[in-house]
Amino acid sequence: MNKLKYLTLTITFLMVAIFVAPLLANVQAASPADEDLYSTTAVSGMPFSDMVDTLEWQYKANIPHAVYQMGIATGANNNVYLFGGNDYTCTPLTMLQIYNPATDKWMYGTSMPTGRWGSGAAVGPDGNIYVIGGRGVGCGTQSLATVEMYRPSQGVWETRSPMTAERNQPGVAAVNGTIYVFGGSTGVDGNEPLASVEAYDPILDAWTVRADMPYPDFALQAVSAPNGKIYLFSGDGRTGRVLEYDPSMDTYQ
Repeated sequence: MNKLKYLTLTITFLMVAIFVAPLLANVQAASPADEDLYSTTAVSGMPFSDMVDTLEWQYKANIPHAVYQMGIATGANNNVYLFGGNDYTCTPLTMLQIYNPATDKWMYGTSMPTGRWGSGAAVGPDGNIYVIGGRGVGCGTQSLATVEMYRPSQGVWETRSPMTAERNQPGVAAVNGTIYVFGGSTGVDGNEPLASVEAYDPILDAWTVRADMPYPDFALQAVSAPNGKIYLFSGDGRTGRVLEYDPSMDTYQ
């Protein structure tokens, strides 16, 4: 009987170790900020919202003017800013649409000086938002090197120094007060992908060239992480590749 009891306990322990422990290891505890995100975390193929009731998808107020390929950034005031875009008329837009998550309401801000779609956007150390690159008037037009700064506190725009290269749909992310711009495309109709990278100092209003990516890419997504690195998720190449960029070393892996 004792041997049977011992065997039963051993099998139970092994089942816990094999099936339960990996689930617990992958579960990420939700902070108060996480509960405000409209996304889920997958745990071994199971939506995290199925396991924790506080995390779920919610429909929010629709964008007043439906657009695609707009620049987007979250300001220091927690409002979300949508810059320009295209509404399927081949007309790059100048409009600024602002979303307040606290009230679930939209409003219009001061329009951009330059109508464009396919731009990137990032918040600088000064709290201002920098809208970078994109594509200009009409379909089949040249990419832009244009950079414009928006002051949320005043609702005004300023023209800043252009990039060293024209870039449509670049990856843009900020780390330690510097804005990094990766790849994008250039040429008429934006059909020439780039591997080049440059960094912008908002205080000095100056650009510097950084190490090229290992391969050209555009429509990629760039995200800064708490470890000070930037992660690049492949864009139009449709390869599924992910790169880690270390701004302090100017290297990729």
